[in-house]
Formats: sequence, structure tokens, C-alpha cells
Amino acid sequence: MEKRNQHRPHSGDLTSIYILEAYQGKGMVKQLLQSLFRIFKQLGWQKVFVEVLEDNKTCDWYEYYGATLSKTVTIQIGGVLLNERVYEWNNIDDVLAR
Repeated sequence: MEKRNQHRPHSGDLTSIYILEAYQGKGMVKQLLQSLFRIFKQLGWQKVFVEVLEDNKTCDWYEYYGATLSKTVTIQIGGVLLNERVYEWNNIDDVLAR
């Protein structure tokens, strides 16, 4: 199994975003993501990574906002092997321009 941290210079990990279903589809996620990416830009980050379980329906959402799949790794949670996708944004300004 592979190490989860993406340690690279001028980059950071977006650990997770949880939005209640009642608030999805109302533009809040976009506003939240853009606010986060403005902070990331102020911090001097050039790349942002996020790890998502392969079966999570948010994979499409990350791709819609410009994240590209960089690799898939196998992780173990509670004795169960799961596939995890590692996405990355290579250009913070692309997210801010959406």
C-alpha cells in the first residue's frame, strides 16, 4: 500500500468537503471551493491534492472543477481494502476563474 500524503513543494491537501444534501446544487460548494482556493493561492500553493474513495459520487464533481486523476491507490480501512483516487489541481487560477 502506498503512502497517502502528497508532500510536494508549494502544494497542499484538501482533506474533505462535506455538504448536506439539502444544500447541494445551490452554488454553495462552488463558493466554498473558490474561497478555499483563494486562501491556497495566498499561501503560495501551486498544486492541491484530494484523495477520494473510488465509489464516492463526488469524483465527478472534482473533475468538473478541473481536478485531474493522478493515480489510484489501495488503502485499508477497518480491515477492508478500498480503491482511493488521488486527484490534483495543477493550476489554482483555473478553479478561481470558474
